[in-house]
Amino acid sequence: MLALGFSVGAEPALAQIQDSFPPLQVQEASAESDPLQTVENMYSDLEPEELVLAVNVDSTLVSKGVAAYSDNNEYYFSIPELAQLFKIYIDPASNAERLSGYVLNETKRYEIDFASGTIAKNGVERPVTYPLHVTVGDQTLVNLKALEEVWDFKGEVETSGLSLRIKTVNQLPFQVIEAQRRLRKKMMGRNGGYDDTKVLPFIATPYKAFSLPTIDISTRAGYDAVDNTLEGSLAVSGVQDLLWASADYSATLRHEDGQFDAPDNLRFRLTRENIHKGALPFDLERVELGDVSQRNRELIGRTLTGKGFTFTNNKKFQVLSVAPISIEEPGIPGYEVELYRNQELIDTGVVGADGLYRYEGLDLFYGENDIELIFYGPQGETKEVDKSFLINRSIVQEGKTLYNFSALRSESELFEIDEENEPQPKGLTMNGEIAHGITQNLSAFGAVSVVPTRIGGEDVSNKYVSAGVDVSALNALTRLEGYKQLNGGSAAYLKTLTSLMNFKLNFQLSMFKDFESTEAGIVNQKDREAELQVRRNFTSDFGTLGLNLRTKYTEFEGNTDRWLTNFRQSITRESNRLTNNITITKSTDADTFVTGQISNLTRFTPYLRMRNGFNYDIRPETEFKTAFSELRHKKNDLLSVLRADYDFEDQEKRLGVTISKDLDTSIVGVDTQWSSEHGFSAFLRLSTSFGPYGKNDEYIFNSKPLLQAGSVAANVYHDKNYNGIYDEDDEPIENAAMSIGPSRIRDLSDSDGDILSIQPTRGVVPTELLAGSLEDPYQRPAVEGYEVRPRPGVPQRISFPVVDTGAVEGTIVNPFTQQSIADLEISAIDLSTGKVVKKTTSGYDGYFSLEFLMPGQYKLQTRPVEGLGYFEKTVAITPNNLDLVGISFTESDLQRDDLFTLLKQTEESLIRVLPSIY
Repeated sequence: MLALGFSVGAEPALAQIQDSFPPLQVQEASAESDPLQTVENMYSDLEPEELVLAVNVDSTLVSKGVAAYSDNNEYYFSIPELAQLFKIYIDPASNAERLSGYVLNETKRYEIDFASGTIAKNGVERPVTYPLHVTVGDQTLVNLKALEEVWDFKGEVETSGLSLRIKTVNQLPFQVIEAQRRLRKKMMGRNGGYDDTKVLPFIATPYKAFSLPTIDISTRAGYDAVDNTLEGSLAVSGVQDLLWASADYSATLRHEDGQFDAPDNLRFRLTRENIHKGALPFDLERVELGDVSQRNRELIGRTLTGKGFTFTNNKKFQVLSVAPISIEEPGIPGYEVELYRNQELIDTGVVGADGLYRYEGLDLFYGENDIELIFYGPQGETKEVDKSFLINRSIVQEGKTLYNFSALRSESELFEIDEENEPQPKGLTMNGEIAHGITQNLSAFGAVSVVPTRIGGEDVSNKYVSAGVDVSALNALTRLEGYKQLNGGSAAYLKTLTSLMNFKLNFQLSMFKDFESTEAGIVNQKDREAELQVRRNFTSDFGTLGLNLRTKYTEFEGNTDRWLTNFRQSITRESNRLTNNITITKSTDADTFVTGQISNLTRFTPYLRMRNGFNYDIRPETEFKTAFSELRHKKNDLLSVLRADYDFEDQEKRLGVTISKDLDTSIVGVDTQWSSEHGFSAFLRLSTSFGPYGKNDEYIFNSKPLLQAGSVAANVYHDKNYNGIYDEDDEPIENAAMSIGPSRIRDLSDSDGDILSIQPTRGVVPTELLAGSLEDPYQRPAVEGYEVRPRPGVPQRISFPVVDTGAVEGTIVNPFTQQSIADLEISAIDLSTGKVVKKTTSGYDGYFSLEFLMPGQYKLQTRPVEGLGYFEKTVAITPNNLDLVGISFTESDLQRDDLFTLLKQTEESLIRVLPSIY
């Protein structure tokens, strides 16, 4: 709305004001200018000077030259020029004596009165103590100081560099518009990165009873100096279609002390999603069976895993609202993971033996939340996963009902090989949730949960019910929820997410009464708890500074309390991220602990990056705990890692070097480490991935993990008989290019016309053949493209028939005067669909050409010609007659509206009648 409001209202105003303010006649600085004379002029306070300055806003160049005027150390600018640059609205009634408008919206109005020498912002008027304006010729220029006040920024003119550097207090309109554009682009990326109005046929790949598996393998073997033994491990993860669902599984086998150690369990899960119409009944979106996880309500606590099933009709499985989310991302066991939220480091973890990285309770803020996961493999491999969550009016759509249900036996795997002491309580756990959108701003929900808890070594089943509402109003999202423990007490939960003056605020209040749960406590239960989170980003010379303060106060039934405060500071500048995280824990029955962590990630080049980290204590003692530094380099398929660690407490030093070679089909390498305590360790590593992505489902090997990748295999051919089927006479087309989503695929079609693309899966994406890549300029794809949903382990196969197209050429003249009609729009309408497929405009001599038309019947139709009518003619393009040349419009092709026809008939009648009278 902002962009539309400006384009409709501001440009006429700009044009009007620019007529009042003729542009300065200035010359840009020349590279051949005398530098001594230039410097002398720059620093002269006596002589007025006309300048051309580059404009930088928050370290971003937005213009290479705007006119400025310098007089006695004051700088003056043309408001219309800067307003157009910054997309600031100017009222149409503005003139050379008084100028007004608004910044971003009507609530942020400004006014500059040149006659009285006053400025006004948001209705507050005041006189200025500096020269408000100067007149150069017929143009009024405004002092930079006045613009700083009414437009809310800080500006500095650097005469040595001929630039105006602006730091914004609040974003200028053009920055807001650009942010909205990036957000739309990101949302389009979630939808496949294309225009939603473009309708392409969807090509489904239904689930099969069985498909060949795709396997990721990672193995290591060598000498471990810590245990003084030879050891090895083999991690295997796979995915395939099985029993008309997608099966994913993983297991890790170890060899220690001269014998094999069987895996504790084999993780196995079947998943069926609503990937095409009719894939699931009852409006379901997703069903899981096997080793699944269940996330419980906020005051019940923690995610439980075990064997069971889940189903939901919500594509995201949970409604994005005030509740924290859980991150669960597949990876190779042993990979290190860094989790970032809005450029801040939140967690450093490891992919577990089950092939999953999990993080529970990630709080989101009102507005946009950018989540990034970076996976670091032991051989220098790096994988980045980006997610985005928008919390705004994030409640259930009006009239829509969402539900999910899960039932599982906690800590009991489907294929349990070696039973071990489980950290979680065992038993049946169930969770059912339903939510309904009542209005645009109000939704209601309810839940029933059965969760086992462990008391004194005994697992006890607790039952809960809860209900509440989500409210979206006053630039805030609020949840109010009540809990009842069927065999115990009750609890209440209030949480609000909002944005106020560029601060992101989260507030949570929980009240408990004899309520037992993993979150509330079993023995010493919580009585009440309050939590406040505040986040704000600032732009500085050093980059983007992010400040995040989280403080939580908990009061327990035993008259004890606890304060937990976390203060996170982060600086992001270009390719460098620095985060410092301080945690303060204070309670009535224990000492105060203050700990901290500093982490840094720097990308020097696309091939070189460095990570550093420090852990330290401030209270009860001030000391460093551990430190590490890691350098990763990858270029020309050679990967290397250099890492140093130091333990300040044990004074142990560790130095590791890894060198690996990417062979395209696998990665092989040597991993060495020296420890001051244990000596040298050395391991050989091998990782590879293979899947049925080749021709005729042949296996191909790849050094990059294929487990979460989907393949699109396309065949491009010349469809000579236009039937859309690869016949005997058709020929493959080589060197054609294809796009998937917003990206062009690097590989071109081979001599058989085949293109194979393996990319991370991201839902439904458009796939199109790029017509510009075809060697014959008059060939075009017979179909515009397809929508596909690539799935791991199952190739998505499509074909692109390419056909020869035709053209219609001719001239258009006035059939009565025989004069050419120039600049007349002519459209080709496909009679089979009624849609306009091509448009062109006639030249000065009436010539027109409509190219790249598929065989078929078309209606050629022009725009109306004043005093004449419009032309309409039907033509047919056939495979045997592709080019129609010499097409002309005659009087019989002329169509007239009723009024014109009446007048023409009257004129013709008079012509016939009058001679007989006279």
